[in-house]
Amino acid sequence: MRHWSILLIAATLLGTGCGLPSMGGGNPYTSFYKDVTEGKDLSQMVELSTDKPRVIAGTNMDADYLAMEEDNYTMLGYSEFNSTPAVDPNDAIIQGVKVHASAMVVYERQFTETKSGSTAIVLPSKSPTTAQTINIPYNIDRFDYDVTYWAKLKNRPVFGVRWRNLTPEERSQIGSNKGVLIQMVRKGSPAFQADILEGDIVRKVAEQEVIDIADASDKMGQFAGRTVVVEVLRGNTTKLVQVALNPKS
Repeated sequence: MRHWSILLIAATLLGTGCGLPSMGGGNPYTSFYKDVTEGKDLSQMVELSTDKPRVIAGTNMDADYLAMEEDNYTMLGYSEFNSTPAVDPNDAIIQGVKVHASAMVVYERQFTETKSGSTAIVLPSKSPTTAQTINIPYNIDRFDYDVTYWAKLKNRPVFGVRWRNLTPEERSQIGSNKGVLIQMVRKGSPAFQADILEGDIVRKVAEQEVIDIADASDKMGQFAGRTVVVEVLRGNTTKLVQVALNPKS
């Protein structure tokens, strides 16, 4: 078993500027937390939890992001850093409580490299002339740590999807520059209830052509609280779907 003094020396040598928490002090999940809310007051939008967040094991960041949004969560922020195995996993939960997250997605730490070297230590002696210096070798593994923090949405979305603009290949396939592709449908939303599906391409809203995601969002806002017909392309089939949109919150 390594002595704490040797680990402390190695941490001092290797940790500067590399996201290494100091021994016995500082929470790296707090130090390296990035807020994605842009400082907005979220109290009217989300449920700010006062309990420990639910811990979810993450697998794929992109897929997990869409899955959380589908389950009516919105991201508050994330922590990412590179450090040694000395990181306390409870620190991630402490940060979750601090930001009032109701859920957190924790990813298994990923090995990045082993730092090797040696440090000189002067052994104490009664006589300065007989003091002995020894070099103690060290090998310290380093890992990437990643956690995302989420809060449950309170407000009902007008439509309830995440969409994106079409790629050049998709435009070529459908023979049009216009439309948006559905990436995710929130559970219980108007889109969900109307059986709008991931992969659908929205072409029209209330018989008005949809140009891109900005135009699609504007049109949904324009018809909020009303029932509209949404034209989607599903595979090679055009479908007309009646959607009862929620009013704006």
